[in-house]
Amino acid sequence: MKHKMKIDIRDIITDAARQWWVAHGRYELIRPFYALRIEAVKPEDSGTYRCRLETDPLFSLTMSTAYIDLTVLVKPVPPSSPTIKEYTNHSVTLTWTHQTARAHRPIKRFAVAVRSMPDDARYVIAAPSNSTSVIVDNLSPFTLYGFAVRAENAAGNSEFGPETTFRTLGEAPKTPPIIESITNASVGGCVTVHVRPPQDMHGELNGYVIYTQRLNDTEPRKQFFTSPLSSFLNICGLHSDSSYVISIEADNGFGISPAAKVPFETEASVPNWVPQNVTIKPSVERPEITIDWSKEGDPKWKMESLNVEKSKFTSYSHRLINLAPDSEYKIRLSASSYKGEGKRSQEYVTKTDYPVPTPPEIKGISFDCKPKAVFIKWTSLVKLNESFYVVELQNASSKLVKNVNLAEMTIKNLSLNSEYSIRVFSAIRSRADNKTLLKSPFGTVHRLVLKEECEYSSSLCNTNDPNHKCLQLAQQPTYHRLAFITIVFAFILFFFIVILIARMAKNRSVDLKLLLKKKEKCVYLEEVHPLVYDPVGFDDIPVELFYGVCEDLGRNNYVKYKAQFEQIEKFSSTDNEDSAIQSDDTHLDKNRYLNIGAIDATRIRINSSTGSDYINANYIDSTLRKKTYIATQAPLPSTFADFWCMIWQERCNVIVMITNLVEDGRRKCDQYWPSVVDSQQVHGIYQISLLSETINAHFSHRILSLKIAKSLPPTERKIHQLHFIGWPDHGVPTSVFPLLNFINYVSDIHTTGSIVVHCRSKFMILGICLFLNLR
Repeated sequence: MKHKMKIDIRDIITDAARQWWVAHGRYELIRPFYALRIEAVKPEDSGTYRCRLETDPLFSLTMSTAYIDLTVLVKPVPPSSPTIKEYTNHSVTLTWTHQTARAHRPIKRFAVAVRSMPDDARYVIAAPSNSTSVIVDNLSPFTLYGFAVRAENAAGNSEFGPETTFRTLGEAPKTPPIIESITNASVGGCVTVHVRPPQDMHGELNGYVIYTQRLNDTEPRKQFFTSPLSSFLNICGLHSDSSYVISIEADNGFGISPAAKVPFETEASVPNWVPQNVTIKPSVERPEITIDWSKEGDPKWKMESLNVEKSKFTSYSHRLINLAPDSEYKIRLSASSYKGEGKRSQEYVTKTDYPVPTPPEIKGISFDCKPKAVFIKWTSLVKLNESFYVVELQNASSKLVKNVNLAEMTIKNLSLNSEYSIRVFSAIRSRADNKTLLKSPFGTVHRLVLKEECEYSSSLCNTNDPNHKCLQLAQQPTYHRLAFITIVFAFILFFFIVILIARMAKNRSVDLKLLLKKKEKCVYLEEVHPLVYDPVGFDDIPVELFYGVCEDLGRNNYVKYKAQFEQIEKFSSTDNEDSAIQSDDTHLDKNRYLNIGAIDATRIRINSSTGSDYINANYIDSTLRKKTYIATQAPLPSTFADFWCMIWQERCNVIVMITNLVEDGRRKCDQYWPSVVDSQQVHGIYQISLLSETINAHFSHRILSLKIAKSLPPTERKIHQLHFIGWPDHGVPTSVFPLLNFINYVSDIHTTGSIVVHCRSKFMILGICLFLNLR
């Protein structure tokens, strides 16, 4: 940089010794008034310059000599690197020294450059006046900073001096650590916890303090993990198949963070016990075995292989069914889970009970006339020690019942000319219960009549004996057969009568439908629930006549339909003149269209922080309850906050959107939700995040997270947004099936408040609400 200096001199330099100085290239003597120009000025040019006017000494005056002080300033040299004198977790006190020459003084002020090492952010602060110390505050805890100082004088700023680095003190984290996941380890009784340090660590992680407490335990178990090398921590010594709560605190050497708490369940392990107090008991009459056992200690276990449910007791029972009767089984018990099978018990041997005997059938009846004895023989059972037979012999006046062990019997002293009925059943004593008899049904009943001269009549005659004198009798009395035939005939007749009545009723129903369709409105029937849309000015339409009326309205190019719509439009315009909100200046910016506002009688009034309660939205009732739907316009960017305020205030969790964002190159709706999963938008005090998005051919299902940004404690609500993309702006869908599928999909979602429905404006919303009302 060049400097110029001009000094007026009133004397001619005559000193030869100084002629070289005047003639130097940086110095120039200017006439006629004489001035000394110095270009470029250097620090060594500083000093006192004397200008003397030489005259006769007799006339010398004081004013003949003048002195001029010249000081040449240059930028100062950089100060030394600062020294840390005092420090805290948020501030440091810096001091430094500064060596200056005459050309540097006076120093006007010093400035300190502060650099944050983690993000390389820089800023400069000024020291008070020219003091060589300063306090730098508003620093982050446990953060490495660099400090450098520069000096400033009238000539400018020096370069920053050497940098001093220093890390501020740490402090206890103010937020809890983040528990990402808890998974059961392959080793029984252990879980693996994926945890991340708090976001505001303010120091190096020294370790985690972990508390685990099982449900219903009084004291938690404390563990400390020192300087974990991984974010995955293994916690063992837990009970299997139990409910726990884990609490994790982070330690950075300066304090303990708040705790993060998460409940979790441990998996079942391989049982390490053997069932005790085992009892094996066969069931009476049935091929089943009942097993009872118990387990000492903790009752929280299960046997998945037998599907035994948990019980509050330590005793359990299971029944084995569909076994083979009278068979030997060897049984061993063990507890198992999906992890594996535990130890097996000792072997127990038991047998299932006998089967119920089959009815014995009489094979032969013979008569010996001399002792008047009857010999009866029947089929025998498998030879069992506990089995026997019961023979019942009965006539009109007496009854004889006898127990025998063999499959034959002789009965003496029977009366002649008296009809006897004979039947036999078998019995066996139960193996499971010695006091219980297993009885078969009676076998076939046979008849017997003894006559004189060794003749007899029987339903079972031995035709192979040529000497027999047996006359064949019917096996059962004739009236039994007649009764059976009568019952069968009555059942068949009843069946045909029912079929005939059903066919007649069906034909009559078809004829009635044809008659109603032909006569249309000429038929007047009393209908309990007619279709009524407006009781004033319109006729009720019975259900039976509805299709005929629709067919009549559709004739002549739908002229009657058009007349009704014109009448409805006339009535609607009259009603809306009284109820519509006037589009004053305070609401114009909140309406997408100037001529479409909210109906004052049913509009929603929001508690907005802006002071205005207006939003272009109205309640719509359904046939079942009031305020089922909220009809609103597509939100504007200026009303996003009002829209989400309404969603939160009305506790809505379902939004139905019937419009596309852009159609034919024109924007129809502004996007009021994030478009990327896990991204966020903030509108007013509300924070919206996109959790998931499912897209099919005709609609999209998005799940949004709605929070109040600075709410303590934080409250989150899940919002379902159903976006139907198959409805054009000025038209209708080409097929009704995608819309029906969409409506069924919406109806399956549980709602907590009104369903919010919006399109570009509010023209289509009433129809959509009516569709939804049919679900």
